Amino acid sequence: MEIRRVRYDEYRMLIDVMNESFGFTDETAKFEHILPKLYWQDNPSMVHIGAFDGDKLVSSVGIYLMELVNGGERLPVACVGAVSTLPAYRGRGCFTAVLDRALDEARSMGLALLFLGGDRLRYGRFGFEFGGRNLSVGIDSRTASTLKPAPFEVIPYDESDNAVTARLLDIYNLEPMRITRTAEEFGAVLRSWNSKAYCIVSRGTAAGRASGTGVDQLSEAGRTDIVGYFSATGGNVTEAGFVCDIDTLFCAAQSICGNAHLTFPMRFYRPEILAKVNSYSVSQNHMFNILNEEAVIRFLGGDPASIIPQLPGDWRTRTRQMLGDVAYDSVTGTNIFISAANSG
Repeated sequence: MEIRRVRYDEYRMLIDVMNESFGFTDETAKFEHILPKLYWQDNPSMVHIGAFDGDKLVSSVGIYLMELVNGGERLPVACVGAVSTLPAYRGRGCFTAVLDRALDEARSMGLALLFLGGDRLRYGRFGFEFGGRNLSVGIDSRTASTLKPAPFEVIPYDESDNAVTARLLDIYNLEPMRITRTAEEFGAVLRSWNSKAYCIVSRGTAAGRASGTGVDQLSEAGRTDIVGYFSATGGNVTEAGFVCDIDTLFCAAQSICGNAHLTFPMRFYRPEILAKVNSYSVSQNHMFNILNEEAVIRFLGGDPASIIPQLPGDWRTRTRQMLGDVAYDSVTGTNIFISAANSG
């Protein structure tokens, strides 16, 4: 078995292996159709490691290059995904071989952090540590009828309207901790992973607040009638921000996604929110592999020389929480998170 990078001219074979491994037979549900902004033959932001039996690709793992931005600091990171092995080759060590090689490749590329969605038992032995979870909440027409949203309408996000982008960026910046993004970078986040973005427009008075800062402090930002936004791909809410009440956010997302479970970022995982829905479940673990501790500490504004010797365990736990959209301070009632998204 040969373990190496998959070449660009082997793209079609790679996609076929991924689709067969995941059981994607419907043409509209295959990888290249689900995520067309990611899967194209010469995309320089993705690297795949493959196991070859002769000339036949039988297993692969993807390294999807990204960059976290926090003020003037940039951190090279990657998402690990699309771990695929043909059914006939499972149980032969292909998964271990390609993932071990992927970690070596990541280090050679100077990546500081890897993250993935997966099982702790499966990925823990490769250095990935638990960081948090995504949450799937049941928002269908029956659930929505029990909520009490303020009057609203949903409009598509028009990225050519600078005033609208500025308004959404103001709402995003209300979060206590987030990646500092330019308007261009923020627009890319809303469009990432084949998502479509929407604005929640108030037809009354916003009934709630996203954090300790309220809508009154945004009165000079323009378009104060926009009280929230979300990006969605199917039933998955990939990014959201709001100064309206959570009922309005849920109902607005449900009006676009339909009668389905909506998967929200982990920062919405709070008892008072879960009490509003008829069902919820943890949909996916976030796992992180910190390859360069000093680079990550500097990115988060810390001093590696003082943090690493004194609080290595506490620091790693805290960092995984911030990177995993998970930390909720029940004392102050604030959400502490840093989210990552494909900026391409």
